[in-house]
Amino acid sequence: QQDDSKPIYLQSPEKYPGIVAGVSFPFEQMVANHGRYFTSTIAWMIALAIHEGVDEIGLWGIDLMLEDEYAHQRPCVEFLLGFATARGIKLTIPPQSSLMKPQQLYAVEGTGTPRAALDEHQKRLKGMVQQFQGERDQSALKMAHAQGAVEGLEFAKQMT
Repeated sequence: QQDDSKPIYLQSPEKYPGIVAGVSFPFEQMVANHGRYFTSTIAWMIALAIHEGVDEIGLWGIDLMLEDEYAHQRPCVEFLLGFATARGIKLTIPPQSSLMKPQQLYAVEGTGTPRAALDEHQKRLKGMVQQFQGERDQSALKMAHAQGAVEGLEFAKQMT
């Protein structure tokens, strides 16, 4: 059963007539309110939350730590979170997240890093490396078995 009392934001609601509560996402209004700086779905959602006047924005599982994947998204998200803070919106960000945590407090602290977040990220990457090494070793073993079978068949063919 669909709850028609809450809007379901869609890029093109006319394409989904079965979604009774479907409304157009207010892209133009978000750009008018915050400028032409949107680099991810998360950014659009934060802008919409600000626009709708929420009291709190919570972000879980949105760390944007990987440089190759999220480097262009993180500054925009933090910009909008700063905008939300200026509006008095409470931010709830898990302590293990690196969002809104500078590596150092400029002119006050030394060259530190958000150590816990970096340690956790390094742990995840090391786990990935171990997983890939295990998969590589399993593949090498399977390849050796297959190669041995091929050589065994070649030998058997020579004997017949």
